Amino acid sequence: MTVVHEDRTSIDGRHRRAQASREAIVEALVGLYAEGSADPSAAQIAQRAGVSERSLFRHFDDINDLCHTAFEVQWARLADRSTVSMPMATSTRERVETLVTRRVQLYLDMLNVMRITRMHAVRNTTVASHICSSRKELRRQHERLFNQELDAMSTEAAHAAKVAIEALLSFEHIEQLRLDQGLSPSRIEVILTSALLHVLRP
Repeated sequence: MTVVHEDRTSIDGRHRRAQASREAIVEALVGLYAEGSADPSAAQIAQRAGVSERSLFRHFDDINDLCHTAFEVQWARLADRSTVSMPMATSTRERVETLVTRRVQLYLDMLNVMRITRMHAVRNTTVASHICSSRKELRRQHERLFNQELDAMSTEAAHAAKVAIEALLSFEHIEQLRLDQGLSPSRIEVILTSALLHVLRP
């Protein structure tokens, strides 16, 4: 019996094409989310990715599997963009202003994705878990960034300050300031900076 060995170059080429198609499908869904499409159909996703619906389901078990992967990509990007690290020698005001500017800009850049993520979290425990993990990491970041100010407080005051910082910088709070109160991004930054400085005052 003759054993035919498939050319390695052919196998590698197919693998790269398959990987490129998979990434295109994920990016298509991420793009649709970013444009505010909360529940796009398989046909819409496939068209955006430039593949057939059949191809879409060769790469993913179902739409939920694809949604999960898209959220994984978004949360990884969110984690990278939400990280703020500054030397402790930097003044409290500088650290507050930098953090506020980054968070407000992040909100503006990703508001549709954040809204849709919270919609999906109601029925998807994995997405809800990602939100919970993200919030925990942001809390740890606040503690590192304002460690010296928090250490100067009593235990009770430090706990209250941590809760207040998280609430003030939350997506939901920035959303409320922009939509319900009609504030501009620059005005939101001024208000959040003033509030955080008040929370962190000696």
